[in-house]
Amino acid sequence: MYVLNLNNDEKKKKVIKTAINRTESYHQFHRMIRKIFHGAFKGRTIISNATSIQASRLVSNCVIAYNV
Repeated sequence: MYVLNLNNDEKKKKVIKTAINRTESYHQFHRMIRKIFHGAFKGRTIISNATSIQASRLVSNCVIAYNV
């Protein structure tokens, strides 16, 4: 039913497309930060890699929050 309603409702399509674009933009920004600060967010173990990913996400979220 949801898919059928989605095909008929242009407003829902637009809202979903906007949310998908926002998410993709966030991921592109996060990848750009990791690429720029390659040495700072690079670990040698699984735990340090997980920590560095969370640190780069924190930086991304801080930049986004500051600019809002």
